Amino acid sequence: MDAVFAKIAKDTTKFALGDEEIWRELYEPFLPDPPSNVSVIRDERYGPAERNRLDIFVPHGDEANRPVMLYVHGGGFFSGDKLWTEKVYSNIGWFFAQHGIITAVTNHQLVPHVQYPGGADDMQLVREWIFNNVSSEKYGRGSVDKVILFGHSSGGAHVAMNLYAAGKRSVS
Repeated sequence: MDAVFAKIAKDTTKFALGDEEIWRELYEPFLPDPPSNVSVIRDERYGPAERNRLDIFVPHGDEANRPVMLYVHGGGFFSGDKLWTEKVYSNIGWFFAQHGIITAVTNHQLVPHVQYPGGADDMQLVREWIFNNVSSEKYGRGSVDKVILFGHSSGGAHVAMNLYAAGKRSVS
């Protein structure tokens, strides 16, 4: 951690495009290896766009009606990926699944290949996918009544835009 603290002390007030790789490389060695009590189903398609894919982290066991969490990565609307590396952002899925929460870690379309409200529309599609699929045995028998939506940075903005604009679509 000394290298991380030194980097924070040196560069804590500046951040440029591309610096995320420097920070990821500093922190990634501290992330745990995949746990043995969680299964991962990768690249499930939830919509028609190429990036409309999610990974599902399923806790082992036979419990039904488990809570479900959707995690949406950030990236300033123009970058990011659900599988930035084998550990980042899988560490989020593994953590919550180890605590009994089925976790979907999702991608969304990126600028310039999508315009507003494309990210919000992606969130609607992934929410519908969860509603239609997460209660199955394959995905851990989750409860559609216990879904938490969680996003980092632009991912949180997409979630908020989806919830705010729900049902208020205009026709072009």
